[in-house]
Amino acid sequence: MTFSADARIAEMRSVLSLMLRHLGTQRICTTYFDATQQPFNGFLATTWLELTELHYIAPLFGRGPNYKLTNRGYVKALTEIGVLSSPQFKSDLGKLAATLKDSIKGRIQPAPLSVQTILNISGLDDGFVYNTIECNLLETILGMHGAHWVSKFEGVIVMVPITFGQQKVVF
Repeated sequence: MTFSADARIAEMRSVLSLMLRHLGTQRICTTYFDATQQPFNGFLATTWLELTELHYIAPLFGRGPNYKLTNRGYVKALTEIGVLSSPQFKSDLGKLAATLKDSIKGRIQPAPLSVQTILNISGLDDGFVYNTIECNLLETILGMHGAHWVSKFEGVIVMVPITFGQQKVVF
């Protein structure tokens, strides 16, 4: 049986929405979803395949039934559900941006900052901070120069460039 494009899109939207709800405040890199277990087992196998082909999810060990949200999938899920425009999400983004910006005030070099320090100062959830940095949401959503992971310390130390917070320009 073949399903219409609209039906397939609706199902993919449902899967991403459900994954995002179950992710909660966890990191996308450590949270997996089993397509054979409730509440995910009711979706078509082709839906999982299409989401994988679109790079919204990635299978554990290269094949299902365990999947995780990719960076692209996380952003797509936030967009589809409308989280990006929610007052709480915007407030949390603002808290994170302010915390990172404060770390470079008066500096002439980038500032390394541990995730734990960011959590202590901002009061934000670990998963929110990790997912925001990992998915580059400050640049994507706010259009500003963002922060990035220190090589070999991904998920632990953030490098805040001195250009952090400046609006990106096209030259």
